[in-house]
Amino acid sequence: MSFLAFFLSLWCGMAHAVDPTGVLKVRTSAGSAEVWIDGALVGAAPVTKYIPAGSHKLRVVADNFEPFVRTVEITIDHTTEVVATLVPGPGSVEFTGPKGAAVWIGGQRYAVPARIPSPGPGKLAYQAEAPGFETTELALEVVKGRNHLVDLVLDSSANVLAVSSTPPGAKVLLDGTEVGVTPFKMKALSPGAHGVEIRADGYASSFRPADNNGTDRVGIEAKLSKSGSALTVSGLGAESVVAINGAVVGKGETVKVPLVERGKHTVTVTEGEHVASGLIEFPSGGAVLAKMTGDKVVETKPLTESWAFWAAVGGGAAVVTGGVVGVAMATAPPEPAAGDVVMVLP
Repeated sequence: MSFLAFFLSLWCGMAHAVDPTGVLKVRTSAGSAEVWIDGALVGAAPVTKYIPAGSHKLRVVADNFEPFVRTVEITIDHTTEVVATLVPGPGSVEFTGPKGAAVWIGGQRYAVPARIPSPGPGKLAYQAEAPGFETTELALEVVKGRNHLVDLVLDSSANVLAVSSTPPGAKVLLDGTEVGVTPFKMKALSPGAHGVEIRADGYASSFRPADNNGTDRVGIEAKLSKSGSALTVSGLGAESVVAINGAVVGKGETVKVPLVERGKHTVTVTEGEHVASGLIEFPSGGAVLAKMTGDKVVETKPLTESWAFWAAVGGGAAVVTGGVVGVAMATAPPEPAAGDVVMVLP
């Protein structure tokens, strides 16, 4: 191949590798106005620039003038000339951001993209939100007569765990490990199933599942109560792990939880590869005893709450004093509980 042929082939390859472009010329009567193309500052007017063919957003701004905002169409190997006529104005604040974004200012919602007249010099507080992103409180220092452009950059809600409680200041335990106090937020929750305990002195602990699908925010709001029940799970193996609603509460042969909020909660016991669980109702006071039976965790009652016990002692309540068993008839259950075995003594 000759040198000329090689050069021509190289030049043709480079020409095909470059995106088709056109020329945009922007001028204005407002002196050194800023020229923005697709949200990027390209210089002060007048501007001449090669840009890819297609639709582009042109923004020409100068202090104390209304912004000039247009969509321009650039065609291949063609020069598009725009004369930006600016009219006096008080300045403005323009917001751009992710699809579906919005800003809240003084209780009013503005869908993005949005441009509002300048509120005057000083700090402008606003709240920004968008689907799939964390709502954020922000502020802008507004300069008199200036046209501000704010491109909202928000944190993704993926893998975010946020926990709040009433009252605030409660401890947050994630999978049995304390990670902070409410209001609490972490941005790197690993995908999968987790359990959260919200614990505060003088209140029953709240237990919540926190299943992270890797895309959505995991939010927990807990209103702590002072009523609840103690839990004891006994008869377990030395390596057993007990969880309430997915939150680890203890390990070993016997696990005790001082106070669990009232309501129905799933108690799960894991022993190696064996898993047993059951839905147990916790009353507003007292204690709950539970044990593992096969693949179930079931509530068990103390001997003195069993009808079989009363039948055995003749219908009274057993009271142990100094090693002597007495009977108190008034506290005997009136009817046998389902599943109790009636014992008849000789």
